[in-house]
Amino acid sequence: MSAQAGGFGQKFLSGSLWIMLRLLGRQAIQSLAFFAFAYFMDPASFGLASMATSLGFLGRLVVERGARDRVIQREEHDAGTLSTAFWLALALGAGMTVLLGIIGTVIVRSTADLSGVSLFLAAACVPLLVAPSRVQEGLLRRDFGFRRLAGLQMVVSILALGVSMIILKMGAGPWAVVIFVLAEALFLSVALWIATPFRPDFLFDAEEAREQLRFSGAVIVGAVLTVGNLRIIEIGLGVLLGPAAAGFFRLGVQVNRLLTQMLRTPVNNMVLPSFARLSDPAAIAGRMLDVSAISALVTLPAFALAAAGSPDLFELVMGQEWRPAGVAALWICLGIYAQMLPPIVNPVLISTGRPFEATRLAMVVFAASFAFTMAGGTAYDLTGATIGLAAVVTVVLPYTIWLMLRHFQLELSAILRALAVSFVASLATFGLVAGLLAIGGEAPSASRLVLALAAGVVFYLGLALLGTWTFDKPRFSRLRQSAAKLSPRGGKTAE
Repeated sequence: MSAQAGGFGQKFLSGSLWIMLRLLGRQAIQSLAFFAFAYFMDPASFGLASMATSLGFLGRLVVERGARDRVIQREEHDAGTLSTAFWLALALGAGMTVLLGIIGTVIVRSTADLSGVSLFLAAACVPLLVAPSRVQEGLLRRDFGFRRLAGLQMVVSILALGVSMIILKMGAGPWAVVIFVLAEALFLSVALWIATPFRPDFLFDAEEAREQLRFSGAVIVGAVLTVGNLRIIEIGLGVLLGPAAAGFFRLGVQVNRLLTQMLRTPVNNMVLPSFARLSDPAAIAGRMLDVSAISALVTLPAFALAAAGSPDLFELVMGQEWRPAGVAALWICLGIYAQMLPPIVNPVLISTGRPFEATRLAMVVFAASFAFTMAGGTAYDLTGATIGLAAVVTVVLPYTIWLMLRHFQLELSAILRALAVSFVASLATFGLVAGLLAIGGEAPSASRLVLALAAGVVFYLGLALLGTWTFDKPRFSRLRQSAAKLSPRGGKTAE
């Protein structure tokens, strides 16, 4: 099993690296754009545009997961199955555009503090714009063509940023935010059509369509309730607390999303194609633990450092007006402890033929997150809402571990051993950095922030390496071997 794990680790980490480069480029540009939008707008205007684009994002998720993931998961394809997937995606995109337009209109008309129906109607077109290229992206992902996707995404994001910045300088205000997401969706579809050979035929297999819909139904619900979780909460907070609260929440989420796209999504996107062809339960269990351990070791410290430093960073960069967004980012980033395992367990459940169990997991995560956040927002405004989001760990983590014990050949001690070091070390790092920043006084200082974060990095690396070497030597050795193979001296890695 060690050789198999080593080969898997090399290909898994290599593919994750290219996904990371793609998403890092996209998310870095997207974060730059959104922070620029916020800087030149008041919180209420920015929040209104954020709510509209979040609604469009949810529609995009439905189209992506309804067509792309089925293409990845299916063992064999022919012209008929791919063409059927294409026409279904197109129909789904059109249907979601109409549905989101209606929902956006209802939200604006029924909320006293909101206006701008046209913003919501425009953002509702996002799923229609991405629908024509979902099969093409699925084929690229299926073949581990992540390097090509990384290049395409970088070009697309830069072009969309340029267009939106021109619109912003012309005084378009919140329309610049909506134009950015529309342009990115359109440019990506065009780029994927140019870069891939697939072209749909006028073929439609009704039986195949029903099979795709059966598979996609559970996947779509799971994706909306997990990946779209924070978007739905943002819209809910905008309705409950007003568009300014939604604007603060969106900027706080942007920190979370940047780290997620850099560190979590690359690994998560590798899970479905990497597990889809495994049948041995022992291999699935061992691989799941390795993925969970790798993801936690890399992800948790970054979120802990971001949580500790966000309040001071927001005030230094954006001004005191935006400090509430930094406080929101603190608690949103600490919510990573609840969100660590579900994005890994969910696609493994799907790939092993348990899509409805994956849907139930998504429903538990969403229901707990939404209930805790809305309760906190009602009791204590935005800060209470984000504290509630972090507190979801008390429900989600035990439930996810229970699913791992129930459906896979795993023991509780093995799961805890894979996660304990990263959980404890990252929480200790958060406490250290937050304490160092609190000692300096109320006024934020750039030099103090940099020194505190640097101390946190050194502290975590030492604690995590020592803990893994002491309590989990076999995994420590496998990680070291995989890292050596990915180094320049380790030779070329397969894409």
